Amino acid sequence: MTHAKECSVYPGEYTLLPETEALMNELKVSSGNFGVLPLINMEELDDCFKIEVIIPGAKREDLFIHIKDNTLSIVVLHKHSELKKKLQIHEFDAKCTERHILLPLNADSEFTSAEYKHGILRLHVPKNQHPFQSGVVKQIVIY
Repeated sequence: MTHAKECSVYPGEYTLLPETEALMNELKVSSGNFGVLPLINMEELDDCFKIEVIIPGAKREDLFIHIKDNTLSIVVLHKHSELKKKLQIHEFDAKCTERHILLPLNADSEFTSAEYKHGILRLHVPKNQHPFQSGVVKQIVIY
C-alpha cells in the first residue's frame, strides 16, 4: 500500500502513517466515545508559553498534537483496551480523548516542542512578533 500525497516534505517534518490518519478521520466522523478532557496548566513566560497536560497511562505513540491557526489540538488514541473483569464504571480506557486549546495570537507554532514523561505532556510554544498564519497545520513531534 502506497501513501502518496502531493505535498513537499522538508527533512524532519512529521507525517502520520496512513492507518493512523484513517483512524483519526474515522473518529472525527463518529460522535464517538470521548472520555474526560485532560487537565491542563498554561503559563506565560518571557519568551514562550509553557503548557502541561496530565495524560496518565498513555503511550507516547498514542499521542497526536497539531496546531491549526491558533488552536492547539491534543488527541489521545487508546488503540488497545482489554477488559479482564466486568467493571461497574469504566472510564480509564476511553477510545479517544481530545482537548483543544486556543493559543494567544503571538504564539509561534513553527518551533513548538513537546515531551511526554511520567504521564505529563509538556509543550513549549515560543512567542513570535508576527501574527499566526491562517490555514497552516503543523504536526508536533513528541520526544
